[in-house]
Amino acid sequence: MIKFEHVDRGFFSSREIEIKDYHFTLNTAKHLCLMENSEIGYQIRQQFLENDNKARAELLRLKQQLMAIPAFLRNNSNEIARLQKQAQQALFAAYPEVKKLFYTVIWGWRTVKSTNY
Repeated sequence: MIKFEHVDRGFFSSREIEIKDYHFTLNTAKHLCLMENSEIGYQIRQQFLENDNKARAELLRLKQQLMAIPAFLRNNSNEIARLQKQAQQALFAAYPEVKKLFYTVIWGWRTVKSTNY
């Protein structure tokens, strides 16, 4: 983006100068930091490497969690919803006071009027 600014130069003179604004993508900024041969460039490279390692570890952890879910449930989202509803009904049957608290927290101002949820 190019813009022009009025700049005062000295006591009697002023002029208009052209200012170029550069907008970088995140990848371009990373490349510039990786090329910088200074202490700050080194620190940024280290930060990139640490973040990359954390992301890889998190990806592995999430993949392991996903694989811990039985394949039948992973492939049948309707079954998950049915089991969730069944567990909710069992909780409300065992602890009726939780029902009102649950819907108050979830729906805020709404009150529980019916017992068939």
